[in-house]
Amino acid sequence: MLTLATYNLYKGGPEDFSAWARTLGALAPDILLLQESCAPDRYLGTLPPERHAQVQRAPWAPAAANAWGSAISLAQGTATMLPLPAALHGWVVGADIHGLRWRPGANGPLRVFSLHTPTSAPCAYERDLNTALSAIAPLAVGYDVILGGDFNVTISVRHGAEERTNTPGEIAIHQRLRNELGLINCWQALHPDEALAQTLRYRFSDAPQSFHLDGLFVPAAWRPFLRTCAVHNDAEWRRKGSSDHFPVVATFTP
Repeated sequence: MLTLATYNLYKGGPEDFSAWARTLGALAPDILLLQESCAPDRYLGTLPPERHAQVQRAPWAPAAANAWGSAISLAQGTATMLPLPAALHGWVVGADIHGLRWRPGANGPLRVFSLHTPTSAPCAYERDLNTALSAIAPLAVGYDVILGGDFNVTISVRHGAEERTNTPGEIAIHQRLRNELGLINCWQALHPDEALAQTLRYRFSDAPQSFHLDGLFVPAAWRPFLRTCAVHNDAEWRRKGSSDHFPVVATFTP
């Protein structure tokens, strides 16, 4: 079995730096993609000693002048960080992954990217996401790729009965992920005829909202192995001190 998860911690998470401990303990992911995480060693004090090595070796970089950035945590295997353009430093973190006990498909190289779409100007998320995808695309050639994170655009196709609709730019991004990068959207692959699950509680409002910005993408060849994909947006993940985002978790089995 292989479990993937992505989660935006919101400015590093609670002040006691318990976010990694809570997320690793509750979700038990083999590969955890984090956004808005502070440096991994800041979280060691709330983690059991057996987790320290895992957290300390996690690829991480700060985004721009922020204290937080994106990270990749592995429960197994090793990661070698990939170079990315300076403008994406910390917004996107990529790594070659080796030594997983099992993964779908071939045993060739696996490249993983934790993405948080930056904003270079107001309302520029679609443009800046396309810039990030243009940097990732050449690094994806010849590799199985996992791409997940906070895309800051509606990352799945909206159901026809929903009040909101996708923008033309969002539809183009969905097509680009599928056609250029050869990836499928884990949540949508298993929920093709459903209204989109809430992944963001805007301004921490507990009212139901249709913001669906977070997702996990994997090679299309992995589809037969995909068993579950869920957004953890229940009361436990809405409690005081939690993030304004919700984790997205996918599982794969032979």
